[in-house]
Amino acid sequence: MPSSEIQPLLSATHAKPALYNNPSKQHDVEGAIVIDLTDDPKTWSKLVKWRIILILSLMAFNVSFSCIAVVPISNHILCSLDSKSHSKSASVLLVTAWELGEAIGPLLLAPLSELTGRLPALHLANAVFIVAHVLAALSKNLLLLILARAVAGLAVATTVLNPAIVGDMFVMDQRGSAMAVLTVAPILGAALGPGISGCVTQTLGWRYVFWMSVFMAGISQVLLLSCFRETHRVVKTPVGIVKQSLRESITKPIAILYSSRTLKALCLSHGMAFAVYCIMTVTLPDIFERGYDQSMSGAGLSFMSYTTGSCVSILLCHATLDRISKRLGQANNSGVQPEYRLPLASGGALLLPACIVLYGWATVIHLSISIMLLCLALLGIMLTLFSTPIFAYIVDAFGDYSASATAGVIMTRGLMGVLVPLAVGPVIEVLGYGWSFTMLGASCLILSLLPLVMVMHEGGKWRQWIDGPNHLTILPFQGSYNNMDAVQLNQVKLPFGKPGCRWKGCPMQS
Repeated sequence: MPSSEIQPLLSATHAKPALYNNPSKQHDVEGAIVIDLTDDPKTWSKLVKWRIILILSLMAFNVSFSCIAVVPISNHILCSLDSKSHSKSASVLLVTAWELGEAIGPLLLAPLSELTGRLPALHLANAVFIVAHVLAALSKNLLLLILARAVAGLAVATTVLNPAIVGDMFVMDQRGSAMAVLTVAPILGAALGPGISGCVTQTLGWRYVFWMSVFMAGISQVLLLSCFRETHRVVKTPVGIVKQSLRESITKPIAILYSSRTLKALCLSHGMAFAVYCIMTVTLPDIFERGYDQSMSGAGLSFMSYTTGSCVSILLCHATLDRISKRLGQANNSGVQPEYRLPLASGGALLLPACIVLYGWATVIHLSISIMLLCLALLGIMLTLFSTPIFAYIVDAFGDYSASATAGVIMTRGLMGVLVPLAVGPVIEVLGYGWSFTMLGASCLILSLLPLVMVMHEGGKWRQWIDGPNHLTILPFQGSYNNMDAVQLNQVKLPFGKPGCRWKGCPMQS
């Protein structure tokens, strides 16, 4: 296999070793100051790396807790702030407004982290997160609360930066364990959040749920200031150049999404699966409270079943994700390829539609509550088994641009997480849960499984192709760029051909 076929898409990671191993290159280039490039995060001790992973896990836990805690109490909040309104769409929007903000936030946070470093982006996001939840706790009307939820989603950094930080610190065949741990934290937050919020609301009131999020975010801020180390070394430039570069970088996630066939397919696939999760979260409280006469806290505790299934899936990924990649690389004599991360995801995508249909019809038939909890556990297994390898693939395939690529995925899934539940609500009212979820399962089979299978079989070829745009500042191949310094690398403009053609000068043409 030609060496270019195993290069990460849109990656400049090959430039980093040259800088780390050549201290003489740490000099001023047109006013630029290179900072501490000899301290390669991949050479840090395990203690330092896993300390950072634990801090990120705490932040991810709080994000997930805050996002999902409002689900079982949304109807109660709606009645408290606007007793005259009983709109189901308003309740759904109160839950999914977070995803709308999360769809936009990565467009700024991901390129900001690549330009200024991961730590400044985390500081900014966490500060905005705290302000948004203070505003939510003090809200006097529903519109202000929905706005605060959207701003909180806008400030979510861990979802898009965690995979990139793992890529900064770990080599490719050691990332599976770190990714698995970072996936467990939000799963635990999603499990505990609904139950705790239900109990707190019944005893103290719903506003205390938001104050809990403020408290945990404050602890995270202290840990960021005292224990976190920058993992993404950058070239510091004058403020004017930074502003100009930031403006250009904000469009990078969209540009990479537009340019990459693999990312388009994964965005569609993962976005549909995430929409299924959002639909489950907005329908579950009504199903348990009205169909099974459960309280708010009881409906919230039902999410524990989903979390149990997710944890089973995480343990499976932890045990097999790196092992499968290595074995496939040895079997194909090609080394570890990003596509070798996806066999587990294909299994989850194949079985997910059946779990969706079972969830819908179990509600219609009114099966026992234990069967419903089993359905939730199966959904947790399949959704997590589907999602975790996809983010591992993005880290491997996109290298230094994994944060921007992840931002593209988060942006797409956030939009689908808002729009699809709003569209499914009226369908459920007309057709009922059974046929509505049958249609949803069929849609998921087409939109989630097929794109994933295409990436598994054609991703290696697609990663050698760029569809545009004309001014994307990226470096997908090693070529003759080895001897350039960091500033020159960031100024490389690739000459693209017509859409659908390989870029001119691609080593694959020879």
